[in-house]
Amino acid sequence: VADLTAAERSRLGLEAGEGVRIASVTGAAARSTQPPLSPGLVIARVGRTKVGSVADLNRALSSYKKGDVVMLLVTDGKATSYVALKAGG
Repeated sequence: VADLTAAERSRLGLEAGEGVRIASVTGAAARSTQPPLSPGLVIARVGRTKVGSVADLNRALSSYKKGDVVMLLVTDGKATSYVALKAGG
């Protein structure tokens, strides 16, 4: 994941401090999510927690234990959906 630039946020219709960009997808997340996670998507929330930086994302994810189901709110700027992932998988 990577922090969004001001230009990326503007293009996606996001406010300052909203979202982090998925830079690459590996492991189970690359093959098991519906809809699939892909580079370029933006994670806006982890559960009900807004994330606006990689540090925010890491803090939000730190409360989950391996095997917990984590709900991510993702957007491509046009459509927004929740994706469920298993933590640590």
